[in-house]
Amino acid sequence: MDLMFVVTTAESVRYLAPLTAACERRGLHWSCFFTNDGVKVLGDEQVRSLMKRASGAAVCGDSWDRYMGAADCPVERGSQTEHSAMLGRARRVVSL
Repeated sequence: MDLMFVVTTAESVRYLAPLTAACERRGLHWSCFFTNDGVKVLGDEQVRSLMKRASGAAVCGDSWDRYMGAADCPVERGSQTEHSAMLGRARRVVSL
């Protein structure tokens, strides 16, 4: 994995699409982990579509339950353990 985005806040929605587009232009493989109120970003249809092109995408299950309730989760539900595993596979990490 070339780059992992850790999405920690709902305001990250405005940055995620341009950053992932830049990765794709450079041929980089990227992944995302969503936590805290950053899980709200997955309510955006453009972001949901982007996750289909990600090399991996997961959400903190506790954060999802807290902020999104019973809504369908469009990516893998995980935990901070999954977060740590994804970090271990990434060459670089960007926290948003």
